[in-house]
Amino acid sequence: MAKEANNPMSPEEMAKASQDAIKAAMEQAQALYGNIPGFQAFDLAKMQEKLMADAVANIPGMEGKVQQPEIEDTSAMSPEEARNMYSQQLDFIGHAMAQCDPDMISDDVKNMFGNLDEMFDFEWEIENKNDGKLTIPQQRLLAFGAPLLVLSSDYVDSIETSHEMSTLKEMLEDSWDVSDRASALETIDWLLNEGHHAEVDKVLAEIAAKGMENISEEELQDEETKTGEVCTTVWKMLDEDYCSAEDLPVTALAWDLVRAANIARWTYLCGYINEQEMWQTMQAVAESAEEHFASWNAYGLSFVLGRGAWQGDTDQCEGAYEIVSTLLEKAESPWMQFEFNPSNG
Repeated sequence: MAKEANNPMSPEEMAKASQDAIKAAMEQAQALYGNIPGFQAFDLAKMQEKLMADAVANIPGMEGKVQQPEIEDTSAMSPEEARNMYSQQLDFIGHAMAQCDPDMISDDVKNMFGNLDEMFDFEWEIENKNDGKLTIPQQRLLAFGAPLLVLSSDYVDSIETSHEMSTLKEMLEDSWDVSDRASALETIDWLLNEGHHAEVDKVLAEIAAKGMENISEEELQDEETKTGEVCTTVWKMLDEDYCSAEDLPVTALAWDLVRAANIARWTYLCGYINEQEMWQTMQAVAESAEEHFASWNAYGLSFVLGRGAWQGDTDQCEGAYEIVSTLLEKAESPWMQFEFNPSNG
């Protein structure tokens, strides 16, 4: 039986489809990248600018019908301000497209908006440089920082980076207050010995002692603790079957260990610490992980919990789980290539 052709989309339908799909993609990307050092939604702004330019170029009569808002720098914006700015830009495209005669819209633009589901069918990728510069033990140590390497589309098998040094330095200073050797070592020490997991772990212990059902509304709303954020994340992980109640992490330590490994790498690349100090940090990360976890899966779930509890954002929790699942499943993943704890083999 022949497949029926889809009905052509009207400009109004294309406008609504484009706004809904791109807004959803931007909100997801903001949730995943926002507040992760150095990886905010700058590429989305560039994509939005190109999309608007293409729309003006390809839709006759669009230019001048409504005023195109100026693309703004989002670096100083809060996530909510950035989302509002993107929404205004998308509303501009939708409004302008809705005014156009369907017969005047180019096939390229129709195809672009007619295949939005495919356009935003996103899948996390694991990037390997394959330069052979690291030993097997060194590659294994780097694997403890893999979730953020996947998140930032950076190499999982090389100390070298695909990002500009100026971007890394700006990110370290703006997001971590790291600009020299002293601040780099202080931040690494904090992540290894306290970090964000300390407060989260207190709430996890309380949940284990009294049960989720006995956490009061007052406790959930207490802004002085992480109770609300932790409970929101735990509910998400259990409701979505990320793990069973028995396998629920008792610590968010991996969230800090993953970041410590990456801070060590970034600060070495920026010249703040030397190579020996970088590898010493990664060795300390590995030893702490081996002490507290039994497998890459357990380590990954702890990262997921910590990432979600950091701000109580279920989208961030979901994105972290997708990354961890990718690392646990894809053949090119270092988690598939190296044992978590060789000494237990």
